Amino acid sequence: MTGKDWFSRFLCAFAVSFVVLCMVHLFRGRQLVLSVSYGLVWGLLTASLFTVIGYTKYRRCRACVTRPPSGGSPAES
Repeated sequence: MTGKDWFSRFLCAFAVSFVVLCMVHLFRGRQLVLSVSYGLVWGLLTASLFTVIGYTKYRRCRACVTRPPSGGSPAES
């Protein structure tokens, strides 16, 4: 996987976690500025951990993370 793939995974995880965390805080009645800052900080932390853990798993065992080109099981490749 290229750096572009990992960056797109990071952005996707950040966007989802930011929106969810920000909306939860808004629904709890907190101010918009506090909700956005909470979403930014914890979204960044969440996306970073998600990306680092995914990269670590990818480096350890590529067959467990990606599908082989033939579409078969990883044991066949």
